[in-house]
Amino acid sequence: MPVLFDAGFVGLLLHPDARIPDDPESGLPVHRAKDRVERLVSELEEDGVRVLIPAPVIAEFLVLAKDSGPEYLAILNQSARFEIVPFDLRAAVEMAAATLLAVSSGDKRSGLAATPWQKIKIDRQIVAIAKTRGVNVIYSNDSDVTKLGRDCKLDVRHVATLPMPDDANPLFAVLDEN
Repeated sequence: MPVLFDAGFVGLLLHPDARIPDDPESGLPVHRAKDRVERLVSELEEDGVRVLIPAPVIAEFLVLAKDSGPEYLAILNQSARFEIVPFDLRAAVEMAAATLLAVSSGDKRSGLAATPWQKIKIDRQIVAIAKTRGVNVIYSNDSDVTKLGRDCKLDVRHVATLPMPDDANPLFAVLDEN
């Protein structure tokens, strides 16, 4: 079964200026976040798992990438492991159903009160793409995608939950934090 990466994971994998997310438990930046994502990709490659990247995620990533966007798109398009997937009719129907369910429950924002409505719609698109593509795990550092995905019974994982690379020395982690 495929997995899905959001913009935070794509950024950590490809872009040197990607924002390092905070660990939701400690509130501190995730130690070796980029290395953790690289290890994950290596493991997914070894297992033959396809990584889906929704078109709305690509749009967000290209803003970070700026002029380097075409180079990153070439890297993704040349890889057999990555697939950029559209927000298609199946995903649109799934998103509409999720939105209607939220509206009928009396909370169209699904409890995401502080989040702009447009962001909620994009996050719902990402989750709808995951559901309609048979994704078993969404990799996201976004708390809204996490909530919406888990509301849909999807497994959503933050970079902080990923194992450290094999060469990680716990002593260095303590020294790096100080």
